Amino acid sequence: MAVSTSAVMDLAAKESIPLPNLNFKKDPNPLHLPLNDYEQITSYNNFYEFTTSKKGVKTLAKNFKSEP
Repeated sequence: MAVSTSAVMDLAAKESIPLPNLNFKKDPNPLHLPLNDYEQITSYNNFYEFTTSKKGVKTLAKNFKSEP
């Protein structure tokens, strides 16, 4: 592990870490599936601190403050 850490640190110092290709292609949607609307993409939640209902979290957490 020390060898791999040393190698990563050496690459970082030389700024020669290989970067992934970030030229993404738009999904052609060959099945012509409908796109999600704004309400769907801004209200879906997988956090169960308030309720186990995925649809109920938005209402129960709307006034929640994560910082004092």
